[in-house]
Amino acid sequence: MKKFLSFSRIPIIVIFVAVSACTTPLQKELLKYTNEDWPEAAKLEKKAMDSYYSVIGKNYTDDITMYDVLTKEVLPNYKAFIEKLEDISKNLKEEKLINLHKECINIARQYYLGFETAVEALEKQDEKKVQEANNILSKAKSDMNKWQKDYEKLCAENNITLE
Repeated sequence: MKKFLSFSRIPIIVIFVAVSACTTPLQKELLKYTNEDWPEAAKLEKKAMDSYYSVIGKNYTDDITMYDVLTKEVLPNYKAFIEKLEDISKNLKEEKLINLHKECINIARQYYLGFETAVEALEKQDEKKVQEANNILSKAKSDMNKWQKDYEKLCAENNITLE
């Protein structure tokens, strides 16, 4: 399996560049999202992805180890990540951020499906399922890259600089 970028690679340190003395509700929500909500969720996602990376590519040892890591570490941690993202949704009020965050959840669900498909491929020793899992994860990576650009653009449009 290939190594994929994850959401946890998104910059989480923010410097707010004020153009005026007041901030908009979207700016406030974006700052909270980036500085408070996202880092909590990212810890869960990083834990899952670190486990995943520990059994793919040059770290691959055997199917049994990969299966155990996927079922005991990756899937439970990624599920917790998705649940945290869904919890964050409950507190969002600004439409632009709500829509962007919905995309984030959809992409996270794609990753989860990719991991589930990889487990199924290992259980069945099915090369077609392996390819299917890789395709799902590859699409999720592409979508995540687009999401990250959209997130950065929304921050820039609201005078928030990511570092």
